[in-house]
Amino acid sequence: MGLSPMSMYGRIAAQVLTHLVTEAPCCRRDLADVLAVSKASVSRTVMPLLESGMIREGKPVERAEGGPGRRKVPLTVRPDCVYLLGTDLEGGALRACVLNACREVVAGEVWAIGPDWSRDRLLLEWRNLLERVLAQAAVPAGCLAAVGAGLPGVVARTGLATRTFLPSGHWSELDAAEPLRALGVPVAVANNVLCVSEYEQRLGLVHQERSFLSILIRYGIGAALYAEGRQFSGETRFAGEIGHMRIFEDGPVCTCGLTGCLDVLASGRTLPSLASMESAERLAVLRGRAQALGRGIANLLKVFQPPAVLVNGIYNPYAGEFQPLLAEAIEAEFGNLPLVRPRLLFGEQAEFKSSIGAALRAGAEFLPDFFAARMGGI
Repeated sequence: MGLSPMSMYGRIAAQVLTHLVTEAPCCRRDLADVLAVSKASVSRTVMPLLESGMIREGKPVERAEGGPGRRKVPLTVRPDCVYLLGTDLEGGALRACVLNACREVVAGEVWAIGPDWSRDRLLLEWRNLLERVLAQAAVPAGCLAAVGAGLPGVVARTGLATRTFLPSGHWSELDAAEPLRALGVPVAVANNVLCVSEYEQRLGLVHQERSFLSILIRYGIGAALYAEGRQFSGETRFAGEIGHMRIFEDGPVCTCGLTGCLDVLASGRTLPSLASMESAERLAVLRGRAQALGRGIANLLKVFQPPAVLVNGIYNPYAGEFQPLLAEAIEAEFGNLPLVRPRLLFGEQAEFKSSIGAALRAGAEFLPDFFAARMGGI
């Protein structure tokens, strides 16, 4: 058609493609609702995309309401028309994966962080990991649209920096610009808990929930609040560092210098090897940690009462044992208050969950411009 990327067609087409990549397969009617345009506009936009092969029609599905009318025909993007790179750093490991346009992981690796790694060594290994994963994915030139990264600690409001506690036993001002910007595509960063929450909201257990509390427990502990489908915060990169909520005043000394923080009582940094324990010993350890974590979660729920609390991280492999202990601890902190008792959910095991969420966040931000620039050839 040779239309300008700035035309109405170019803008709507870019929005359609972005939604199909970052959210899910969708029919024309639903796309019109999501994008707030007429169904006729969507249909006119979709036809050239179908003819060019950029999108495809799936098998028709019955209308959910069971009433009269045409069956829905879901639309999907051709898998190789665009790729996103997702990566995340936490105290114990570096992860990276490449997603195609159907949100499928086509390559991915996890590298353990050595306890003696310096900051420079960490950044060098991170860059090597990203280059290795991209090489494995064999992404065609010009098809990598963006990089999304999940970072630990307090992520800077501008730039790509964070302040975090590394396994070598010290706090570090870590600037991720060198490994992330070396690829020559736009970069979006956020705290890891936001990236995991984006995964769960788009692809996981809370994809139909408008409001929820998300907890991520890995080397540290973070929390994110979502209300009416959006993160409940004025700063999109910063997430709740609830690991440094003080639970017991006379508890152990935390990395922040205070005593009794949730991080030192329940994070992966201080978790003994549960797999090597007998069941009774493991249950005792989990109970103590659930009591600390339950107190922290209950304090948040006294302010914000969503219908669901979602937990991800180191306790998920032991969810059968840990879930009832955590639910009991939260209930004990409510006392006689007539508060909503939310559903307590544990996310599925997925190694690249934070990296995938980071990639999809980056896609939502940068794919509209990426696709708009390519509409002139359709």
